[in-house]
Amino acid sequence: MKIIKLIKGGKMKRFFASDNCASVHPKIMKALEQANEGHTISYGDDEYTKRAAEMIKGLFNKTCEVFFVINGTGANVTGLSLCLKSFNSVICADTAHINTG
Repeated sequence: MKIIKLIKGGKMKRFFASDNCASVHPKIMKALEQANEGHTISYGDDEYTKRAAEMIKGLFNKTCEVFFVINGTGANVTGLSLCLKSFNSVICADTAHINTG
């Protein structure tokens, strides 16, 4: 997929082709800096992951499962794999992010 830079007045305009196209919001960076102190267990056994999962479950349904992924592709793959069997297909536009054909 081509990403075209949209320039206006010497600055790139905002566009939403991907969650990887923009910098992190300052409040998120501040929270990351605060969490980056000391040592903790990783890979889901840490206090931050458990607390975030509980907060998300509280917004939806206590019996739901929470899966953390690093980007939109990971979210698409996880979500579709929960909805489809291995022999199922997804019909989408040629330009769709999930199109692997």
